[in-house]
Amino acid sequence: MQLVIFIGLVLLAAGVAESALHGRNLRAVPIRVLVNGTRGKSSVTRLVAGALREAGIATIAKTTGSAARVIFEDGTEAPVKRPFGARLTEQKALARLAAARKARALVVEGMAVRPESQRAMRDHFVRPTMTVITNARVDHIEEMGPYLADTVAALSLSVPPGGTLVTADRRFSGLAAKTLIVDPGTVGQKELARFGYPAFAENVALALAAAAELGVDAATALRGMEKAAPDIGVLRVFRLRLDHAAAGRGHGAAYFVAGFAANDLESTEMVWREALPLLPEGLPLALLYNNRADREYRVPEFVRLPGRIGGVSLVAAAGEHRAKVARKFAEASGAATMELGKSADPADALRGIAERMPAPGRGGESEGREEAFVVFGVGNIHGFGLAMTEYCVEHGEPCGWKGEAQCCRKP
Repeated sequence: MQLVIFIGLVLLAAGVAESALHGRNLRAVPIRVLVNGTRGKSSVTRLVAGALREAGIATIAKTTGSAARVIFEDGTEAPVKRPFGARLTEQKALARLAAARKARALVVEGMAVRPESQRAMRDHFVRPTMTVITNARVDHIEEMGPYLADTVAALSLSVPPGGTLVTADRRFSGLAAKTLIVDPGTVGQKELARFGYPAFAENVALALAAAAELGVDAATALRGMEKAAPDIGVLRVFRLRLDHAAAGRGHGAAYFVAGFAANDLESTEMVWREALPLLPEGLPLALLYNNRADREYRVPEFVRLPGRIGGVSLVAAAGEHRAKVARKFAEASGAATMELGKSADPADALRGIAERMPAPGRGGESEGREEAFVVFGVGNIHGFGLAMTEYCVEHGEPCGWKGEAQCCRKP
């Protein structure tokens, strides 16, 4: 019994010492920004970190969304090693790294979902001097609850009462000592055209406001944000050449819209609207829905997507429980469906979709035009979604966003 008590006291002392060390590491980094919200966290984290780097502020950042990364002071990055899966306690190693490298700023993407975890990130693991909340949309209903008010309540727990809050959502007003309500309308096409990918005005406006509050002028911040590498999950459009075996019914190319990371209906529709200017007009469209068993509650929402965007010729189901997903889409939208094989690689997936797409038109306006189709990847990025996106990055030609870059609409 005495041994048990002794071991318990030793473990308690070790825990207290570890907590004290973590607190000291955090205090060594005077600027600590926690980026939270439903969508856009990874992008805003990278934009804020880029702005601070450009201003000469030594900054360590960490994203946890599509692919967890630590971003160093020079903008280089490394994957986060997670032998036991994602855990809040990995913030301790991040704080230790930032303190050891004498960083002045730490920008962290929120990884908490449950209300108690949101509070732990605020009070213990990050202790932010500033919280940025991108938006609030219904998601993670098992952890947060099924209503928008539940999401707002959970995200509110990440706001430091004595710190600063930057948000575009007035529902979070009054939670911090200082609240900056951002108007996305202050960012126009002139600013967005600087990015090599479709950037959202809301994300850029939030990052500019956060940087300004931290003493970085807009011109410097925009230069740094432009240099910051985008997250793998950011909206991008790729043109992929199909070889003879994958050409299906005569299609020579596919345009892939990487929208997997926008995993709610509203965000996905926004992604589609942003992608449309980069796509040739009049091409047949396929949805590629990647399903996760632990996120299957999203399917009843997404089956409405074909009716919302129109023109969907085929829905291809990938990931887990593919047969169920294909059936639900067929029942809700009436669109033709197919299941991609469990072990299908991205090239096989494109080949299978190509074979099911409508045959190219002949004559008229299609004369002399390369026959192609569009695939819109939606639902979830983890697993097959990430593999498909990485395949496009490696093998596809990116359709540019900057004025001087190649645009898919151009011949």
